[in-house]
Parts: sequence; structure tokens; C-alpha cells
Amino acid sequence: MINIMDKYEKIIIINQPTGLGDILFTVPIARHYTEKGYTVIYPYDTIFGDIGKHFPDLVFIDRKELKFDYECREERVYNNVRIIPMRWSNGTGCINEHTMLSKYELVDLPLELWRTLTWKRDTENENKLRNVLPGDYVLVNKNWHHSIKKMEIEITSEYPIVEMGMIKGFTLLDWCKVLEDAKEIHTVGTSLVYVLEILGLKAHLYRRPCEWNFRNYDYLLKTEHIYHYDL
Repeated sequence: MINIMDKYEKIIIINQPTGLGDILFTVPIARHYTEKGYTVIYPYDTIFGDIGKHFPDLVFIDRKELKFDYECREERVYNNVRIIPMRWSNGTGCINEHTMLSKYELVDLPLELWRTLTWKRDTENENKLRNVLPGDYVLVNKNWHHSIKKMEIEITSEYPIVEMGMIKGFTLLDWCKVLEDAKEIHTVGTSLVYVLEILGLKAHLYRRPCEWNFRNYDYLLKTEHIYHYDL
């Protein structure tokens, strides 16, 4: 582990480096601890880009630079640093219907706290993405699981269809203005769902090929989305 004790005191590390949706979903947990005087550190996968810029009150460190046992499933204290095994909250690390709830149960906080999620918007980057698009369009996101996997979503529309993707120098949250201005949004179930919920944007949601339904997260949502079960 890098020597973070020289820079911070009273530290909590959230062991949830994989799954951008999981990171976004647990940011309110991190802020619960910052309010108690902790510095909260998120190790994260490089593939998520400069996601830390959206959360200046938290410390994001590339997981490659923060060495500890990410596979440990027990909460522990290491050199006065408390490590919370968030990725193992449901006991397996695999996604199931209990996964997201279990993250809040792990630290004995109410599930509704997740809805207090906020982030700092990068308006410059948002405008760069928006300004290259037509006035009216339908937005489609086929990517899931770190954008490594792609699902085919076939739609027809009177408007141009714009497909989301990973662009160097931009994060998922830099797409907010593009999301807000879209005539329709179509997305496979992924981290984008949590962003849409906080923004209050309705979307067409498509189940992942490896799942039969939306039970992993539909109980977290209040927006009346349109669910597509057939692939």
C-alpha cells in the first residue's frame, strides 16, 4: 500500500474498484463518513477515466497504485486505515437481486440514502460532446461491463440515432447534457441507469443477455422506465 498516512489521517478505503455503477451507488456512503471527519479513498479501475474529477470531496486513486488485498472479504484495519469490503457485501462478489441493498446493509445505512448522489459536472466536456451532435436525436447505449461487452439494440426512429461509447478524455458523467437533450434514451442495464435516475430521465431499459429480468436494480428506481425483456 502506498504511504497515504503521510498525507491523510483518519482514513477509510472503500474496496469497490470494479463496477462504475457500484461506485456511483456507494458515493453517498462515502460522504456519510466524510461528514464524520474521515478522508474516504476509492481505488478505481483506470478504464473509468478521470471519474474522480466529479467527486472532489473524495480521493480517487488508481487501484494499481494502491496495493492491498482486494480479494479480502472481511473488514479490517491496516496501519490505522479502515478498509470496507464493499465489493463483497453480498458475500460472493457476484451480482444478484440483493447486491445493491447489501452495500448499505453492510454499513447499517438506509437504502434511500443512495438517492442523495450528486456529482460535479464538467460543463466544458459536456458541451464538447453535445455540440457535435444534431439538434434532435435518439441516444443508444449498448455497452455494459466496463464497455467490454456490447449488446445489440435495434431501433428505428425519425431522428438520427447517436450511439454512446468510451471516448478518451471523457467520463460517463460527461454525457449528462447529451442525455438531457435526447428525444429518447435506450440503454442496456448498466451504470447509466443510476445516472438517469438521479437526473430524473425516463429511458427504454433492456435486460442484459446474461439476466432474465431487472430485479437486480428495478426496486431502486422511481422513474417510470420502459422495460424490454426480449433480446
